[in-house]
Amino acid sequence: MVLREIQKETRIALNKTIQLCWEYQGFSADYKQIHGQYPKPKDILGYTSMHGYAYNRLKNEFSKIASANLAQTIKRAVDKWNSDLKEILRGDRSIPSFRKDCPIDIVKQSMKIQKCNDGYVLSLGLINREYKNELGRKNGVFDVLIKANDKTQQTILERIINGDYTYTASQIINHKNKWFINLTYQFEAKEAALDPNNVMGVVSRPIIFSPKSPV
Repeated sequence: MVLREIQKETRIALNKTIQLCWEYQGFSADYKQIHGQYPKPKDILGYTSMHGYAYNRLKNEFSKIASANLAQTIKRAVDKWNSDLKEILRGDRSIPSFRKDCPIDIVKQSMKIQKCNDGYVLSLGLINREYKNELGRKNGVFDVLIKANDKTQQTILERIINGDYTYTASQIINHKNKWFINLTYQFEAKEAALDPNNVMGVVSRPIIFSPKSPV
């Protein structure tokens, strides 16, 4: 099953990225002891961020996952590392480790939602060229029917299709052997014009739909 294969590679990518972060943290600490200051990532890694370095190191190790989604997965691991780092160094938190049921990342550019006679179709760009050729497919996009469980979810989908809402990087999750899309969308929240202190902002919230068609 394609989703299982992509989930497997996602987990490996997450944990390998954390390992790279840990290795650089150790090197950086040793460097400071010797030189009195931390090294600049650009001088050591050739990149200004761990995200760019990790992607360059890992991009050729995965034969199935789409490159844009892999980059998002690596970013997720780096962000997790950075947010936990202080607690890790204090000994208050363990080094992050991702389990086999971890969510699959999918970027905005790899998704498209359309309405059809049976409901809604979600097109997912999941796989790279190598895996596409292995499967004998013309492209790496999979179409799945998604089920809106209530009127609220239907309204959200309609507003996404109409352009009133926009979706952003989201995740595919597995719960009790069923696949769901944890779709993150955003919209401009306009406050009443009478209050000069009110502002216009962007709000992001997740919503879950259940695919009817397996991938």
